[in-house]
Amino acid sequence: MNYVILFLFACLLFGTRIRYLRKSRSIHWVREIVVFIAMLFLLIYIFLTLLKASTFTFDLSYALTKANLIPFKGISAVLLDPRDLTLGIGITLKNGWYNVVGNLLVTVPLGFFSCLLFKSSRKWWRLFSYGVLLSTIIESLQLLTSVNFFDVDDILLNALGFVIGGMAYAVVVFMFKRFKKWDDLTRLEIEENGRLMPTFLKSTVALAAVFLACALGVFLKETISYQTFEETYAQANVSKEFDGFYATLSKEKGELSFRIYHETSFNRFYQVAGLTVPIQEGENYLEVMSFSDRYQLPLQYGVVAFGYNERAKQLEIDYEFPLRVELPHGLFIEFHPFRGQDYPFQAGYLEWEEGPRYDALFID
Repeated sequence: MNYVILFLFACLLFGTRIRYLRKSRSIHWVREIVVFIAMLFLLIYIFLTLLKASTFTFDLSYALTKANLIPFKGISAVLLDPRDLTLGIGITLKNGWYNVVGNLLVTVPLGFFSCLLFKSSRKWWRLFSYGVLLSTIIESLQLLTSVNFFDVDDILLNALGFVIGGMAYAVVVFMFKRFKKWDDLTRLEIEENGRLMPTFLKSTVALAAVFLACALGVFLKETISYQTFEETYAQANVSKEFDGFYATLSKEKGELSFRIYHETSFNRFYQVAGLTVPIQEGENYLEVMSFSDRYQLPLQYGVVAFGYNERAKQLEIDYEFPLRVELPHGLFIEFHPFRGQDYPFQAGYLEWEEGPRYDALFID
């Protein structure tokens, strides 16, 4: 679904430019190719910072608890991160440096193209202000997602990336002037009429509005209303609540249908996990899976065992420590929480550290 939102962003950007060109009397095709590339880099920036691996929550109260509003606090924390990130072909980089450098580089092309296309952008403080404005809107929208979070340091790094892009433009200007090609570069400029900042502001607000509309649509599609949840919970053969998680188990036509729900914003529920499996009559069946609140940091929270019991008396669930419970005849659901150390959330694009093993077995 995130790719659909990205496609809508692309339609908005390129559609607006095409509409403008249809009214133009003459078209500078080289300039339009440069504008196309600049828009492509903007879409890449939006995808990497806002849409990559994000789930929409609209849970501002929780998101604000993760937000960093103290300048340089996040930078100092990630730079002290002892973990290494393997980039392939024998290259290894400290994870913290990867995070900081990545936030810098992602906006360098935007700063470069701003200077190339708009004459009034060729002042460092204007580039910095553009970076602050765009990044602040992106970081604010991240409050509605589960994985990303608001960080004032990301705003500073993105804005600095704009300035570095301006410095790269200055190098290009030096080279063009040296080879007496300066006129070729000036032909790429877009006429501004003194309205660049209002246009920039309107464009970013329009992108934010599209994102909000799409995110809300995805959120409503992926969750169910309280009334629907109540009906589903009541109709299950077996249901059980544990610490805000609601599990249901039903048996029909030789199949077991298992679901776990969790309440989120706007009095709606989303499905944390689900499984439908065939079973044979008169036979024991046991399934065990981990569960967590995917709308928050994806920490390993616990495991749940469920199935059909024909003859066993007890069930033992081994998850960090063994837990043995009395088992009823027929359908059953049993939770085993893990309230120990939280697994560290790794920034960047690293995989999770391996969590504890879990298993379950019937005891006659």
